[in-house]
Parts: sequence; structure tokens; C-alpha cells
Amino acid sequence: MRTLTGAVVMFNLALAVVAGVGTLQLQRTSEDTAARWVADTAKQIEREIEQTLGVTDLVLQNVVDQHLIYKSQTPRVKGEALARLAARHPWLNVLLTTTAEGEVQYWPPRPPGAGVSLADRAYFVRLRDDPEAALQVSPPVISRTTGLPVLALARRLSDAQGQFDGATVASIPVRHFVAGFESKLQHPSDTLELFDAQGHLIVSMSAAGVELPDPTGTANAPLRSAAQPPSDARLMRSEVRNPTYGYSVALAIAPHERFGGWKPETLALLGGWMAFGLGSLVWLSQALVERRRQAQDERALRESEGRFRSFFDHAMIGMAVLSPTREWLQVNPALASILGRTAAEVMATPLTGLVDAQSAEQLELKLAKVFSGEQDGATMEARLVHPQLGSFEAQLSLRGFDGGENLRFMALCVQDISQHKHSERRAASALAVTQHFIDHFPGAAFLKDENLRVVLANRGFKDMLGLEPGELIGRTNEEIFPGEFGAKLSRDDRRVLESSKSEVVEEVLGNRYFETHKFRVTGSDGRLMLGGLTVDVTLRHQIAARVRVMLELNGLGSQFGEREFVSKALEAVEKLTYSHIGFLHYINDDQETIELVTWTQGALKGCQAAHDTHYPISKAGIWADAFRTRSAVVFNDYPGYAAKRGLPDGHAHLLRLVCVPVMEGDKVRMLLGVGNRKTEYDDFAVTSLQLLGNDIWRNVRRLRAEAALRLRVDELNALNQQLTVAQNQLLQSEKMASIGQLAAGVAHELNNPISFVHSNLATLTEYVTDLLHLLDLSQSCAQQHLTAEQSQPLDQAWRERDINYIRSDIVQLLAESREGANRVRVIVKNLKDLAHVSDDELVWSDLRDGLNSTINIVWNELKYKVELVKEYADIPLVLCMPTQINQVFMNLLINAGHAIQTRGVITIRTGVSDREVWVEVEDNGQGIAPEHIHHVFEPFFTTKPVGQGTGLGLSVSHSIVAKHRGQITVRSELGVGTCFRLSLPLITTEVPADTERLDAVPT
Repeated sequence: MRTLTGAVVMFNLALAVVAGVGTLQLQRTSEDTAARWVADTAKQIEREIEQTLGVTDLVLQNVVDQHLIYKSQTPRVKGEALARLAARHPWLNVLLTTTAEGEVQYWPPRPPGAGVSLADRAYFVRLRDDPEAALQVSPPVISRTTGLPVLALARRLSDAQGQFDGATVASIPVRHFVAGFESKLQHPSDTLELFDAQGHLIVSMSAAGVELPDPTGTANAPLRSAAQPPSDARLMRSEVRNPTYGYSVALAIAPHERFGGWKPETLALLGGWMAFGLGSLVWLSQALVERRRQAQDERALRESEGRFRSFFDHAMIGMAVLSPTREWLQVNPALASILGRTAAEVMATPLTGLVDAQSAEQLELKLAKVFSGEQDGATMEARLVHPQLGSFEAQLSLRGFDGGENLRFMALCVQDISQHKHSERRAASALAVTQHFIDHFPGAAFLKDENLRVVLANRGFKDMLGLEPGELIGRTNEEIFPGEFGAKLSRDDRRVLESSKSEVVEEVLGNRYFETHKFRVTGSDGRLMLGGLTVDVTLRHQIAARVRVMLELNGLGSQFGEREFVSKALEAVEKLTYSHIGFLHYINDDQETIELVTWTQGALKGCQAAHDTHYPISKAGIWADAFRTRSAVVFNDYPGYAAKRGLPDGHAHLLRLVCVPVMEGDKVRMLLGVGNRKTEYDDFAVTSLQLLGNDIWRNVRRLRAEAALRLRVDELNALNQQLTVAQNQLLQSEKMASIGQLAAGVAHELNNPISFVHSNLATLTEYVTDLLHLLDLSQSCAQQHLTAEQSQPLDQAWRERDINYIRSDIVQLLAESREGANRVRVIVKNLKDLAHVSDDELVWSDLRDGLNSTINIVWNELKYKVELVKEYADIPLVLCMPTQINQVFMNLLINAGHAIQTRGVITIRTGVSDREVWVEVEDNGQGIAPEHIHHVFEPFFTTKPVGQGTGLGLSVSHSIVAKHRGQITVRSELGVGTCFRLSLPLITTEVPADTERLDAVPT
């Protein structure tokens, strides 16, 4: 071995001499290769930085797009959204948003302290002042949120109207831009520099480390321009400018340090020698290592055997090794002590002889499987036999292992578990007592561990929910109750477990309500657990809901009529009982027929059956058994009920049904029913239905009584209205009679003086004519027989008294006086006609004369603003009471005048048709509103201001026309005018002389 080693060493020395010759020639550095490497490296750095900035800009754009959505959410939700977004990009220092005033709102994680403002940052000012500003990239600055030198990128946020609403800012640590490029800078003179678009140095890195500029000094002045030549002429330098973001990457490398080398032939020779020498050394080292390892293995084996023997002998549990023939090979003192024997006594007894008879058979099966290799090992509990203490419980662990030459040995471990078993039995007994105790709690009691898994549950779960307590052990809320209910239970449990405050939580499952008192429990090992007691409060909620519905029914009874009330009440009953169909029917007074009143929408849905609303109750279905038995009927399995009957084809499908009778004395007045509840109808549902049915009927009776009372009140009001109208018409008639008598008296008193005046005016006219003739004759004689001097006094007096004017004017005065007297005579005659006392006498009359006389009476009120147009046609005489018809004309003319505000036209027309004579009074006044047109003939209805009308004029006119068996109608258009048409029957037969009433006149 030593000779071989020496030979190898000498041969390697010879090769070393040959290889040394090759070291005399050095390889020249390849300038082109170095330049390409520097340029490619700088380009690679530029691309990686562009990718970082581009992804960051996409993050900012995402925040801008989601800004309005974030703004409508809570601060916590928005902060979590930004945190998730920032977590996807580990190079981000912070991701935040600001208000329009520059106050920072959210960033993950948010540092403690007062608020931070970015209002003075140049990029924020540009975004705020320029609505078109795009992405802003800042020079290196000190972050106000983390205190690190960063490069900030910012975009503008806008509200729904496009106004500035703040900024979203993402900052990247300056050190990140050069991270990962340290390996490319090996020589002390190698440098990597990054400049922003304005030429400011962002970061500089060399083999010595990273140098960061001071962002607080000299306004970020460039440390070196990109045009500056390198200070070291030996460096290879490359600069790359990014066209998108404007930054520059400058890389300077010492090429001789990186690319200097050997010539190829020298490298080949040196490589061959080094390979052979290295192989020789490896062989020698392996041989030496193998000799050393064998020595170490032998020493370790001896030490391991010593340690195993020490462990085996001092182990606290019994240990032994059995041979493939089941003979004891080794037994430790602990096993001998457990068995109450010496090691020799144990080794002299078979293993199956150390256990009782019941355990021996099971142990034999285990041993057979382990020794045969069917199982690698086995564990069992057995009762070992102690010579002095008798049998005791122990745990036996068997493990087989190969001993070589297809022999299988077995290791045995024995542990006395009698104390453990005793503790288990005591714990089980205590647990049984605890379980028995909590099983008598009034509700469902439980205990959960820190993972919210059930560790204890009482039989209340079986009684309330049908869940076996044993099946709940080890399960979570979501496993017991999949879905939202289980998730809610977990949220409530976790909140109580973390807060350490007890809570009473209300929970709803289906149609049932529960109230759970939850509290935190600390175990003996310090673990936190959750205890709780759940009580079913469904009955309490049902009673409260029933009371609310009963109160609601009282409110509905005061708001709606009977039909609408029972419909809404039935919907409320259906909802309260969790049903899907409902019906309500009346029993008639004969107690033999039924009136179908109303169904809910659920009952009508899908129902195509035809039915009468009234039919004998004897033909009704089994739901009418409530009437027949005078008690509630319940069918929780209607399809399976053999005696079902009475439902027509096409009726809604029935699963369950309950119907109750509503009694009044000994009579059934109403049947109320619901059906198709998902669960069976219980006594509470039946009781609730009965109570609500009684309440509905009480409200129906009240509504009927109120309706009857309103009807009677309306009748009395109508009678009172008629009496009032009759009284006012009587008063009006008496008033008109008094006015007629007064007018008749005035006309009579005026008639004589007017006759005197009229007669005297005629005589005076004759006298004045004679005097004027004599005056003309005197003047003619004077002109013929008197000189100018003699006639001068006469001419002067003629001129001074203006005899020529008097002579012409006196004739006109007399004519006007005669005309005025004639008019007074006409007015007096019209007054006498109006005041004619024989109102009830029927006379043949020309309606045009009545119109003219009435116009003369009211003309003083109309002449100042009305232009009167008469369009009279030839009409026959009409049998009427002229004074009453004239009163109608007067009312129509006065109303037409009142309808004209400033100036207008009233047109009066007459005409005749086959069976009637008609008169129309039309004005172009303000018209009548559509909502008033149907009330104009009602007593006391008026649209005139208070004090200017009684509302009786048209009502009285309507009565007069009706008394004449005629009609009065109206048509009107608001803003255009109104036309009243009066029609009287055309009588074509002779009227008997003694006829005084219109209803006796034939037509």
C-alpha cells in the first residue's frame, strides 16, 4: 500500500513539471465578448425593472377602476381588499389611497401614529391640478409610512362626476431594483447605477455594497450624467434607456478580471494533469477513509451495544426478545419485576403461561401472525398473573424483525396499565354521573373544545332535534348542520370563545326558535372550552306571533271593508300557521247552505276546479266535518285518509288539512281552514286557528253592524237633505211670492203716474208744435214789416237765447221723453207679468215673450259686460206656468252673466223638434270643471264665492222643469263656455178648460 502510494505521488510530480510549461502563456482577453456580455446584462436589468414598474402600474389601474366600489364599502373592507392586492406583489413597500386633500386613508399594514399627508408631494400636486395627468413616477423619496427610501408611482382617482377624489400610490424600495444582481459585480471597480428620467440617481451598487442617495438633500441633483465618460478607462461600460418610463441603467465591468484566461492547448494539458492527479488523490483518500470507517463502525457497534444494554437493563417498562422458536433470549429486570419473578423464572415459563386463560388464546393468535410475517406487529391488553398479587391488567406490544437466514425474531414490551385502567374506570364513572346529571337539564346542554368540536352533549338534543348525543361527539357545527345555519353557530361560538363574555344567542331552525346561553370554560389543563345550554322557545314566539296577528286583525277591521278584511285576515292566518293554502266560508242562517267566501293565493294556485259560491253543506267535503261535529278536524295524512271526499277534480293537491268551526250561540257561523303545512299540525296550531277564527268573526259582525249603521245614517241624511231642500225651496217660493206681490204693488203704483206722464207728453207735443209754428210765423212777419233797426232788439234776443237750438232740441227732448215713458210702461207690464199671482194656472204661452220680458228685468245687470244675441226660431205655444218658466230663464241668464268675467256674449236660441220645444242659453264664459258638472243641479252646490250664491238657483230650476215634465241639460268646456238646454213637451191636443195640473194634460 505504501509503495503504490509513493509511485502515484512521483508520477503526479512529473505531470506537474509538464503542466508548468503551459503556464508561461496567458490567454488574451476577448474585448468583443466582454462588450456583448456587459450590453446584454444591462438590457436584462432594464427589462426586469420595466416589468416591475409595468405590473405596479397595473395594480394602480386596478385600484382606480375599483375606486367607486371601494368608496361605497366600509374602511375595513377596503383595507382588506388593498392588503390582498398588495400581498400578491411582494416588492411593494406600501399600496395606499388618499383623500382629495392628500390625507392617507388606507395602507397595509397601517403603522401606528397620527395621520399622514402627501399633499406636498410633487406627483400629488400634478395629479390634482391636471385632469389629464397619467402615471406619475417620483424621484427617490423617504416613505412617510415606512421610512424607507422608495420610488413612488401614483395615479389619479376620480369620483362619479369625474372630479379629483384623491390618488392611489404604490411605493417600491429603491434597493429592490438592484436586488439579485450582486453576483454580476465581482471586481471592486464593477458598478451598477440606475437613473430616473430627469437624470437623478436612484441607486448605485458595487462589489462593496449598495449606495443610496440622500432624498432629503440638494433636491435630488444628478450624481452623474449619462454622458459622463467612465473614470476608469479599463472598465467596459453600457447604458440602456427605457423608452416607456425614461429611466437609465448604467453597468461598468472590469473585463480582464472576468474574461482573462489560458490558451486552449495549455488548458488541455493542465486539465489532463489535474484530472489524473485528482483521480489518484481521490483513490488514495477513499482507501484511507474506508480503513478509518471500518474502525469507527467497530467502535460505534461496541458503544451501541453498551448503550442498548444499559437502556434495556434500566428501562421502566418490561422488555424481552424471543427467538423464532418462541424461547426467551433476553429479559430485562423491569419485566421480571412486573411479573413478580426473577429473570430466570420468567425465561423458564412460556409467554402464554404468564397470562390468564382468557388472554392466552388471543395472545397465541397474535404471536402466530407476527412470527409468520403476516403482521409486522400487534398490540393487545391482557391480564398477567402475579404469584403474590394475582392477575392484573397490562398492555403487550409485539414487533417482529428479521434476524437473517429467513429467521424471524420478536421484541416484546410489557407495561402495567392497571392504575391507568383504574383511572379510566373512575373517569368513566364520573363522566357517566356527569352525563346523567346534564341529561336532566331543561334543554340541550353541550361542551365544545377550542376547535369547536363537541366533547359532551346531553339527551336534550335527542328530545329537541332528534339527534343522538353520541353521534355529536367529535363533530363540528358545519358537520352537524351543513349550510349557513352551521356557519352562523360557529361564528357565534368563536365570538364568545374569544371575548370571554357570556351571551344569550337566538337561533332559528326551520319553523322553530331556540335561545342558547353560551359561556367560556377553562379546563384543568388550561385549555379554553365553550359551554352552552339551548332551550326551545318556539312556543313563546308562537304565542307572541299569535298576539301580533290578533292585534293586526283589529287594525285591519278598522281599515277595510268586510271582503277585503277577511281576505287579508286569511293571508295572516296562513302565514302564522306556516301553511300554504287557506279558506274561509260562511254558514247561512238556515244552517243548511254554505257561502264560499275567499281562498288564499296558495289555495288558488294550480286549482282548476269549477265550483258554485253557494251550495248545500251536505255536499261539502270532509273539511265540513267541522260543521257536522261542531269541533275542529285535523288530517295530517290527507292522501292516506280512506274516507276523504267532496273535493272536485282539479282542486289543489292536499297533504294536510285542519278546519275549525266558529260558533255563535248554538249555530255555526263560519268555517276557517288551512293546509299543506310542511310539518304536522299540532294542538297549538289548532288552538291558534280557533282563536283567530273567533276574532275574525267578531270583526265581521262589527263591520256588518257598522255598515248597517252607515246605511241608516245615509238614509237619514238623505231624508234630512230632502227636507232641507224642500224647506229652502218653500222659503224661496215664499220669497219670490213676496217679491211678486211687492213688484205688483210697485207696478200698480207706477202705472197711473206713468199714464199721466205719457198722456201729458202727447198733449205737450201738440202744444209745442203749435208754439213753434207761431214762432216761425212771427219771425217771418218781423222780417217783412220791420226795418233792420226796428228788428235789431228782436234779433239780439233771438241770438242771446239761441232760439234756433232750442227750437230743434225741444222736439228731440219730447221724443226721448215719450220713449222713456214707453220703456217704463214696458217694465211695469213685465213686473206685473212676473208678479202674476196665478202661478199654478196653465196657460198657452210663447216662450219668446217670456224670454224678452225676463231679459228686460235682468238687463241692468248684464248690459255692462254682455253682448246679447237672439237666435229665435218659430215655435208653437207651450202649455206652461209662465211665471215659473220665466224664473228658470232668469236663473239661467244671471248665471251666464256671472260666468263672464270682463266681456262676453250670451246667445239665446229657440227651436222645436217632433215632441218638444227647446230653449238654449249659451255663454262664452269660464265654463264648469269636469268634476263639478255632475253636481250643478244638486241643492246648495255652488262654485261662487261665499256670500254670492245659495246653490239653489239651478236646483229650483231643475224642479220647475221636472214639474213641467221637461228636461234641463248642460254641456260645458272649461275656458270655452257653457250651454244650458231647456226642453218642454209639445202638447198637440185640446186641453180641457178646467185642467189646472200638468200631469193631467195629455201629450
